[in-house]
Amino acid sequence: MEMLYRMRDGGAEGLDTLIDLCERDDEIEERTPSDRVFHRRTITLDILSEDPIDEDIDLHDLAADGTDGIISIAVTFAPDVMLTAALVVSVLNDRNEEASFFDLDEDGNELD
Repeated sequence: MEMLYRMRDGGAEGLDTLIDLCERDDEIEERTPSDRVFHRRTITLDILSEDPIDEDIDLHDLAADGTDGIISIAVTFAPDVMLTAALVVSVLNDRNEEASFFDLDEDGNELD
């Protein structure tokens, strides 16, 4: 497996400096591509109610209203989709969330 490296100090000026930094293990942080598999599943709630449902209602309140008979809920599950670490980072970015949510860097590599 190919190892990816990132310099902790933010970079090097010139080839000699880069070679020097690569020879010193204490200046290099080893990153490995994640081989974890992530899962994505879309769950759709189809709700019937006498009153409009607020957009900021949380799932707990929806479940309680369904259990109490205040609303009717039909649940549909889309098929599970497996994602690589790189794809999960892309989805997290689309959601304005950090890759570190799953202990990944922005390239899909494992964080320490």
